[in-house]
Amino acid sequence: MLSKTAELESLMREKADLEEESHHLDVEQKKLNLRAKALYEKIIQEMRRTNTEKQQTLNQLQSKIGNLENQLATLSGSGGSAGSEETPAEKSDDSQNDQIPEACEEEIANADDNVTVAEIEEEIELNSGQDRKKRKFF
Repeated sequence: MLSKTAELESLMREKADLEEESHHLDVEQKKLNLRAKALYEKIIQEMRRTNTEKQQTLNQLQSKIGNLENQLATLSGSGGSAGSEETPAEKSDDSQNDQIPEACEEEIANADDNVTVAEIEEEIELNSGQDRKKRKFF
């Protein structure tokens, strides 16, 4: 009977040890869940910040495009009407236009579709896979 009592006590100690281990594992799991939640919140916050910056950049680009479209409409619609204020870029365009030979001016005046080509000296980074390349667009 003594051996059965010792065996029973041994089983009870093992059960108590396992319950204690289970409790420690539950506590550890709760800590890890809180840490994971905090990291998810930080990632979400960072993504929101990044998206806000991207949206601001898009808005600025849309504004620039609108301004450029307005300048183009003004230049092509007004035909250089007097009294309108010119930006420094427009003034430099006018000084370049003064250098066009008369034969070219007549061809431009007679053309149905005028195309303006401008050099843009802004480098744009392209991401293709893991390679980052900088190229100049003209």
